Formats: sequence, structure tokens, C-alpha cells
Amino acid sequence: MYRITKSSYYLMGALFYLSILCSSCDGNSYKNTFPPVLLSFATVQADIEGKVAFLVTDDYEMYSVLQDKTNTVLEAKETKRVVCYYEITESKEAVILYSLGYPIATEPLLSSMFPELKQDPVSLQSGWVGNDYLNLLLQIRLAEASKHKLAFIEESVVYLEGVKTIFLSLYHDASDDHFSYTDRVYCSIPLHKYIVNEDLVQVVFSYFDYAGNRQSLVYKIGNK
Repeated sequence: MYRITKSSYYLMGALFYLSILCSSCDGNSYKNTFPPVLLSFATVQADIEGKVAFLVTDDYEMYSVLQDKTNTVLEAKETKRVVCYYEITESKEAVILYSLGYPIATEPLLSSMFPELKQDPVSLQSGWVGNDYLNLLLQIRLAEASKHKLAFIEESVVYLEGVKTIFLSLYHDASDDHFSYTDRVYCSIPLHKYIVNEDLVQVVFSYFDYAGNRQSLVYKIGNK
């Protein structure tokens, strides 16, 4: 079991156990203390010492990290998916990092890898594609965050009218947790392996909402 910290996640195998989810990524506490900053999904890259050296936005803009106020240390040359607050310097070539949070960013798994498919409900606040990731902001009703397990399921990959189509769904095991409050979860599903040598790919992402309905949304990647 891999334990991160409060306001992050526990990881067992491919399933995330939520621990206060990702409220640390919420900007409310920073509005009056930081200069104008941006909140976004991004990918950071570490140098040979493990210090965060570069930040790549979902618009494919790369910046050097002038200052990392989080003092994050990763593995040497490691690349990590993050949700972060950062400021672009006057030179427009570097950034100052003020906070880093880690979204759930695991590869989708085949349904056959799950002994039982759990699809307890969530709410989807927003979803979009950036830098070959499907970014999702979920809201989950809970009382004990650590009871909840999340993963992404690859249901099938087919060609529909010549377009590669990936059917993904959300695995959510709430472990019979009851509703005390609602918190948010940041997810960023890597899609790189599906996009290679394709001009256009569409992703159909499905989940169950709190009304018991299966919801499906379609996201397209490419210029075709």
C-alpha cells in the first residue's frame, strides 16, 4: 500500500483509496496570499536530483521552474501528472510553483482484471481533454474518504466509421460508505497509448450518477 498524505490518495495495486480527496487543490485558501496565479492540470519533469525542473501545460507550453515553493522531490528524471498553482514570470519562459497536488492518473485496466466491477455513483462536474489526457473533476458523497476506491476500466477499443473509439468507464467502490459531505476528486486519464498513429480518436467515458443513471460523454482528440 502506498500512502501519500492528507488531501491526497492511498494506492493499493491499481485502486486509489481517497483520503480527503484533493481539497488541497482548491484555490480558496490561496486567493488572498498569492500573486495572480493559474490553477491547472500539468505535467512536471524532475532533473537528475529529483527537483522539479520543467512544467508542461495542457496547451503543450513548456516552462522552466524558476522556483518551487513546495520543495517537491521526485525520482531522478521522473515525469509526474499534477494539479498545480503556478505563476508565469515576466520573461514568459519560467514559472514559480506555489502548490502541487496529484490527481488520479493511472492507466485504464481491462475489465477482466477486476474480480468484481463496482460502479457506485459520482457526479461529474467537468471533463475535457488536454495534452493527451482526459481530465475529470468528480464530486463524491462520502463520510470516510479512505473507504473509496477508484480506477478506470477499458471496456473496449473499436473502430466506428473509421474512427478509433475507446470505451472507458469509472470503477468506484464506495464500500457502503454513507453520505456526510461532498468532496471533489481530480482525475487525469492517460490516453497516449490509444493515440499513436491516429489522426482522430474519440473517447466515450461512462459513469453512474446519483440518480442511478449511466451517463456517457464523448471526447474527441485530433484534427480530422
